Amino acid sequence: MSSVVRKGQSGIVHQFLIPFSADITLANGTTSITCDTNYPFGETLQYNVNTDTAFDFYIRVPSWSNASTFTQGDKLLSFVANEDGLFHVAVNAGISNFSVNLGTEVRTAQRGNNTVGIYRGALLYSLDIDFNISSHQALEFSTLTPLPTNETVPQSVDHEYIPSTPWAVGIDPSQITVRQTNESQLKNPIFERGAPPIYLEVTASEILWPLDQGTASVPSDNVTVVGEPFTARLIPYGSAKLHMAQLPVIDLRKNS
Repeated sequence: MSSVVRKGQSGIVHQFLIPFSADITLANGTTSITCDTNYPFGETLQYNVNTDTAFDFYIRVPSWSNASTFTQGDKLLSFVANEDGLFHVAVNAGISNFSVNLGTEVRTAQRGNNTVGIYRGALLYSLDIDFNISSHQALEFSTLTPLPTNETVPQSVDHEYIPSTPWAVGIDPSQITVRQTNESQLKNPIFERGAPPIYLEVTASEILWPLDQGTASVPSDNVTVVGEPFTARLIPYGSAKLHMAQLPVIDLRKNS
């Protein structure tokens, strides 16, 4: 819903960059548009248009995009979005095909206590932590005591995810590599752990990171490295069942 919206009487905007197929009535005719894309796990949007009237087509360009390109036939051009964050394509009557590639790169966002968030494209990335799962009777959240039997059903249980690989990890954001699988089709469900086709590798090390009431405390501004450097995997936040997406910064260049 609302992936495609009108702009004036003869304009169409693809604002939510998901794959879609739409038949749209304009002021002077009708048009059919399809978009094939793996966004946000890919940056290419392939459009196929069949229209009996010319119209203005606009594609929303995310603010993180850089070095974006437009391809139609043998024409390839770089572009930047206008002041509204849109890229304009003048579509003529008939059948046309074109594609847009939203250039992107890994970027960091500074957080508190000398930590960073790692992004690529539209996705936030989180440390990939392996785990074991245990289940037990549903507990009251604040006291961690069993809920009264008249407030729950036997099928309702709590699942506890116990890390089996290091979670107290600092990273060197100057050493990140993008990795991508060769699969052309996205897995379903896509946000299962291991399903997204893109992940990041980063130089990391275990650090001292105390617990506070059973969970990670606020990290120190000056972390203490306690392990040898290793390569950690960062995966899209939505596929990480245990979330560590705000990671302390350490400098491991001298050890790499």
